[in-house]
Amino acid sequence: MQEMKPMKSVFDPNFIAGNQLDRATNVMTGSKKENLDQIRQDIRDFKKNNPVDSVVILWTANTER
Repeated sequence: MQEMKPMKSVFDPNFIAGNQLDRATNVMTGSKKENLDQIRQDIRDFKKNNPVDSVVILWTANTER
């Protein structure tokens, strides 16, 4: 898994504890609509570039503040 690089994610500072802000380094920029469009494109690209029959999306966000 060392070769794997996570895709950028959506970041909303309203849902991040203050002591975690400096750890949010692999995040998308732009509006929420632009972020949504990028996520959709990332999924399409992943399906196109990898030999898979289906894709499972896991929600891993933490909503604790």
